[in-house]
Formats: sequence, C-alpha cells, structure tokens
Amino acid sequence: MSLERVINRLISGYDLTTDNQFKLAAFAEMKGMISENGALELDFGGLGHLTFYEKNLLFKPTGKGVYHLDKKQRGTEGSKMINAELDIIFEHIMLLGNHQASAEKIAFVNEHLAKKNLEPFTKIFVRHILLKFGDYHPEDQEVVFHTESLPKNGMMDVDPKRLIKRHTTPLSIRLNEDELKGFYLDIGGSVFVEDVDREVFYATGEAYSYNVAAFKLFAQKLFVQTVQHISQDESERLDKHARHSEAVVTTVFTADPTGSRKPTFADANGMLPGQPHPASVPKGSNGIAPLYHKMNWIPMMLSILRTNEINIGDSDVIVYFVDEKYFPSLYAQLTNEEKDRVDTFLADRDQGGYARPQSTAHTQVRLN
Repeated sequence: MSLERVINRLISGYDLTTDNQFKLAAFAEMKGMISENGALELDFGGLGHLTFYEKNLLFKPTGKGVYHLDKKQRGTEGSKMINAELDIIFEHIMLLGNHQASAEKIAFVNEHLAKKNLEPFTKIFVRHILLKFGDYHPEDQEVVFHTESLPKNGMMDVDPKRLIKRHTTPLSIRLNEDELKGFYLDIGGSVFVEDVDREVFYATGEAYSYNVAAFKLFAQKLFVQTVQHISQDESERLDKHARHSEAVVTTVFTADPTGSRKPTFADANGMLPGQPHPASVPKGSNGIAPLYHKMNWIPMMLSILRTNEINIGDSDVIVYFVDEKYFPSLYAQLTNEEKDRVDTFLADRDQGGYARPQSTAHTQVRLN
C-alpha cells in the first residue's frame, strides 16, 4: 500500500485543525513508521509520541499524560487539548512553526500546498518561505514571495578594501488557487505544480511528472540561497522558546543511514549530534549550561544540507559563509570531505586557503 493511501486513510477525518493535519501528514511522510498491525507511528523524540490506528489515535506528549481520540468524536475537550499540545510541539520543530502569520494566511497556504505532490521537505520548505517572507493578498487570493525580501541579498560590504558579490539568482514564488509557480526572474523562465488529479486531502511526492521535477530543482536553488537565513531565524525563534520553558527539544530532518526513518533529536540540553558538549558551552551565573546557545543553528543547517545531498563546500553555497565572523565555528563542524571542498574554494579565491583549527574531541565532528 502506498504511503499516500496510509496517510490519507489514517490521519484525515479526526477533529484536528487543518493546520495540524497538514503538519502531521508532512511529518508522517518524512518520519512516520508503519507498525506490524498497520498503525502509523510518529515519534517526536523528547516531545512525545503519536499513533494513528484505523478508528482512533493515542497521543502521549512528554510529561502530560495520555490522550485518546476517536474519529467520530467532535468538539470534545480532549480534541481541543490534543490540538493545543500539537501546536506546542510543532512550534519546536524546525520549519513547522507558523511564524505568527495570520490565521487566514496559514489556512490558505496549507490548503493550496496540501494537494501538490511535492516531496515533504520541499513542501514544508516552500510553506516556511511563504509564511515567513511571503505577502498574502486576500483580494487576489494568492501569496507572493520574492528573494528581495530576504536579508543580506545582493552586495555585502565585508571588508573596506573589497566587495563580495553574492551569487544570487532573483527568484519568485506565487501560490494561488490554481497552482504553485516559481519564476527565474533574470531569464524569464518559470516552473509550476498543480493539484493532483485524485481525491485526497494530502498528496505525497512518491511519484511526480516532469513539471514537478523542474520545480524541485527550482526549490533547491532557492534553498541554497536561503539556508543561512532559515537556520539563523530558527536559532533565534527556538531561543525565545527556551527562555519560557524548562526544556527545549528540537527536531532536524536528517538523513538516516540505517534506513529506519527515525528522526534525529536534540538531547535534554538542547544539543544536536555533533554539537559541542555542554561542558564546553559557557555557563551562566548559576553555573548551569544554557539549554540553547546562539550557535545551535550551525548543526541544524549542516543537517539540512546533508539531507538534501548538498555539500556546503560547493562554491555557490560556501560563498555565503566564508566571510562571516562565525565561520571558524562552522568550519570546525565539517566533515573532512566538506573541509577539502571549502579549502579548494578558498585557495581558488584567495590563493591561500584557510588554516584548519586544531582537531579536538569537541571540534572534529561528523554528521552522516
């Protein structure tokens, strides 16, 4: 049975908000596991666990008891509490927050992305871009995004003696009731994706035509240009959550070499695999290491790049990072292959390369 049929049969029909259903479907497509009895299991790591059965669900948010909901139940106190707890969980998961967008904008984007048969990461990435940076025009029933709305676009003064030209391509996205369309503004080209021609509330990316493949390439081009903004934005957003909660656990959609489709979660200290050990993080006045520190976005970003089979050392990616003050910290967390690619780029550009930091247990990091 296809994953799409499983998702649509088991997730749709519950008294859950359309926003939560969209996110649950996307998460299930990326990380869901089907048990021997046909149940769909979603493991949110330290945040909780959700299991969809044929006619009911079982939800266990960490430290908050167990919730049960039947498909036929409507308007119950339990469904309200489940929706509230899911909202909290998704605000802690990278790229699945709502960024304080209006309810109308969120509903519009979710509705018109749900039936596009894009792969799940591309779908939630486009959703993130549209909610975070897109302009919603209710009178025209569309959301429009342009790369000019991103920070640090174009020329950037990094040294009084020179200007570094950012290798950006002007791009735009328009989502309306008919299609999702991407535009290469400098050459006048465009790519598009329409709703699938079948009765589903959520379409997966298990099979797609040439036009969807073309949009996927467009989205990857946009991803390369925006990954540093997304990573740092997520760092700041989750940092705010950390100040108002006792523990913050974040999810990064990393590739799993074992093929088990299990997500990689931060530990109780808010640390992701490959980050400096809490002992190496500066402690506050109370002697306790902070749950979240300002460099958490680096392993998040590297995980996303590796999941999408993008080497950060590629010239059209590393150019965004090499002249930033945090570059030594980023470089220390690269694999040897990535460092070799970065060294080659710097040697070609500066005729000198970059002196690698001394390898230590905390800086020599591999994330597969």
